Amino acid sequence: MDDTVLRTVIYPILAKALNFYRHFLTPGADGRLHLPLTRSPEYADAADCTYDLSLIRWACRTLIESAQRLGIDEPRIPQWRDILTRLVPYHQNASGVMIGSGVPLADSHRHFSHLLWLYPLRERSWDRAGDRTIMRRSFDHWSGMRTKWHGYSYAAASSMTSHMGAPEEALTFLKTFVDRATGGNTELLPNTMYREGGAFAIESPLAAAQSVLDMLVQSSGGVVKVFPAVSQTWQEASIDSLRTEGAFLVDASRSGGRTDWIRIRSEAGEPLRLRHGIDGAVEVRDESGRALPLGVAPS
Repeated sequence: MDDTVLRTVIYPILAKALNFYRHFLTPGADGRLHLPLTRSPEYADAADCTYDLSLIRWACRTLIESAQRLGIDEPRIPQWRDILTRLVPYHQNASGVMIGSGVPLADSHRHFSHLLWLYPLRERSWDRAGDRTIMRRSFDHWSGMRTKWHGYSYAAASSMTSHMGAPEEALTFLKTFVDRATGGNTELLPNTMYREGGAFAIESPLAAAQSVLDMLVQSSGGVVKVFPAVSQTWQEASIDSLRTEGAFLVDASRSGGRTDWIRIRSEAGEPLRLRHGIDGAVEVRDESGRALPLGVAPS
C-alpha cells in the first residue's frame, strides 16, 4: 500500500522486466503465446518453462492492478491483457505440472522453481475446490522425491502445505528441517546462519522463519487469515504486529487450541476481509471499545 514506492520503483522496474520477456513470446500454431528454450534453475532447459511462465503471469496481473490503483493511463495494458489471455498453459502430465514442454520432473529437485505458481505466487487457491487437485498432485510428486532436498526445500514444503490447509503436515516438514540441521552434514547455528555440505547460506533459516509465519497468519486475494495452519499440538500461540497484505498489523491470541481474540490496525485504511476462525458469536469493537456491526458472516 506504499503508493510512492509502487509508482517510482516497483511499477517501472516490473514493466521493463515484462517488456524484456514480451519480445521472446512467439505465437504458435495453437494460437497460444510460447516461450523458446529457457532454464528452470538447477534442473533443465525447457521450452515453455513453467518457472518463466508463472512469473510472466504474475507480472501481467500485478502491473494491471497497479496501474488501476495508481490511476495511470497505461497504453500497454491491452498488450498485458493479451498475454494473459493467450499465454500457453503450464504443461502437465499424470504427476501434475511439468518443468516445461516435454520435460517432466523425473528426479529429486531441491528447488521448487516449477511450483512458483503454487507458492509464493499463489496463482491457485486452496479455497477454490477446482484448484486443489492440480495443487496437491504437483506438490506430492515433487515432495515424493527428497534425496536431493536441502533445508529450504523442507521450509518451502511446510509453507505450501500451510497454504493447502494441512497444518500437521506443515509442522512435520518444519521439524524435519530442524532435525536435519542438528546432525549429519548440516548445521543451524545460533546466529541463524546455516551450513550444508561445507557451504554457509542464510536462505534456509529465513525460509523456515517464513514457514512459521505462514502457520500463524496469511494474506492473499484480499483476505487476511489468522492462525490458518496452526497444529493442534500448539495449544497456545500469540502474534504481535505481524504485517499482512493491505498494510494491516495483526495481534492475536490462542489458548486451549482456540482463538480468543484478534486486534487489527490498518496503516492504509484499506477494506478488511478477515477469516478469524473464532468459534461462536463474534463481537467487533473499535479502538475506543465501541461496538461495530459485523460486515460479514463469521467464518
